[in-house]
Amino acid sequence: MRHDRHGFALIVVLWVILGLSVLAFGASLAARSALAGTRNRAALTTAWWRADGCVERTRAAIADTIRRLPPGGVMAFWDTVDRVIARSPYLRGTSCVIHMRASGAALDINRADAERLRRLFNVIGIRPARADSLIDALLDWRDTDTIPRPNGAERGWYRAHHRRVPRDSAFGNVQELLRVRGFEHFGDTLALFGVDGGLMPLSHTPLPVLASLPGLSPTVVTHIAQRRARGEWIPELVALEGGLSADDHEQFLAHYQELMTLTSVVPETWMLTASVTAGEPAVAGVVTVQLGRAGTRVAVLGRR
Repeated sequence: MRHDRHGFALIVVLWVILGLSVLAFGASLAARSALAGTRNRAALTTAWWRADGCVERTRAAIADTIRRLPPGGVMAFWDTVDRVIARSPYLRGTSCVIHMRASGAALDINRADAERLRRLFNVIGIRPARADSLIDALLDWRDTDTIPRPNGAERGWYRAHHRRVPRDSAFGNVQELLRVRGFEHFGDTLALFGVDGGLMPLSHTPLPVLASLPGLSPTVVTHIAQRRARGEWIPELVALEGGLSADDHEQFLAHYQELMTLTSVVPETWMLTASVTAGEPAVAGVVTVQLGRAGTRVAVLGRR
């Protein structure tokens, strides 16, 4: 009987030791996880601060270049600022990864009407029946009502197909377009669309988007493409009318005033994205700002 009690006591002791070991192991894992989380947050904060420093370096590089230019050269520089900054000594030897995109250099999916969308889809080779379906689905996604257009889709369709329902307001970002019925596989052509608004800069807007503008015939678009290939700046819209056929010239002049309200010869602003990695394993800090020119200064107009 005494041996049974000793055996039972031994089993209890072993179970207690095992339980304490499990608790200690769990506490060790929790501590390691907390430490790793703290390290990741610290690395991410460091990366964000460094990315913000990259933004300031880029602003300083642009402002310094503008100050050294003659007054007549500022506009041409602002049109090519992305290429100039890529070679700037301000960023040489840093870990900054800089990407600059001209604002307005896409078809604004929050403002484009059905006709503008139809012209673009025609340019990129989408058949009329499918184009009608895409247009109605896009307009249904952003309008405020829940009544589907003849070829569109509203909340009922999305719920039936277990998909996220329409926003019924303006697109928050261009990636949201991939949620619209029919646009699921538009990843390769997503660069044609945007939500920035603003005037379309002639030297930076994708050619298919320019071709969707009224008055810009294939001949005019080809002329723009040739000037881009030669690295020539387009100083004014009227510079595009030379060498046009009578029909193309008439079409260009007929829509000239409208084109003036839709396009610009230089970007109004630039979207600058700076990214830096830090820590082990590496985490990326990304800062995106909108840059505008104010004399010789470069102002941050928005940040995210």
